Amino acid sequence: MLKEFKRNNLIEAAITLVLAVLLLVFPATMTVVLTCILGIALILFGFIHIIAYLRLKPGQTSGFNFTIGVCMLAIGICVLIWREDVAALLTVLLGIAIAIRGVLDWQRAVDLWRDDRPSWWMMLISGAVDVLFGVIIICLRDQPFIAIFTGIAMLLSAIFQTIATLLIAHAVKAFANTHAIVNVEQGKEDEDAPAQSNDGSESTDGSESTDDSESTDA
Repeated sequence: MLKEFKRNNLIEAAITLVLAVLLLVFPATMTVVLTCILGIALILFGFIHIIAYLRLKPGQTSGFNFTIGVCMLAIGICVLIWREDVAALLTVLLGIAIAIRGVLDWQRAVDLWRDDRPSWWMMLISGAVDVLFGVIIICLRDQPFIAIFTGIAMLLSAIFQTIATLLIAHAVKAFANTHAIVNVEQGKEDEDAPAQSNDGSESTDGSESTDDSESTDA
């Protein structure tokens, strides 16, 4: 589960980073192209969530991965079909996509918290940043600088998500290793305890037999 969490988040961050760079370099001429890229990205995100759900073992927390994956897949297909109409609403769609990813990060934070994983709050903060950027982009959609701001917001979002994912993965791995060492030490103590009790009983039996022999001799 940790490997899938790390891989999925890093893939999403990489796609967001590419979109941010393209939007910053070509803010005016890349609207239609970015609309197509947005549709493809939503389809990829959808497949990522669906595959992550299908690969879960029975009993593992799934959240809403399958439902969200299907919704992203459907929206991505619609964006590609009506790309010219969608291009006029590109920044709004990007703001919605960023806000949705922030909500997904909150879901991941809750899953980590329920599993007693350390540093779950990092993903909570990452989600809050995404939701904040998404709301600001939607509110400022008619401003002339919104394309540049959206690119910067997506760039920062990708950086925050990458840092949070790597820190959480490192903390969870260290936490698991520490508990593994503690369990091994407890196992050794449990194994040594019966041996010590056996040694004590043997010494007690030996002293009692010695006392019996001495009283008999007397």
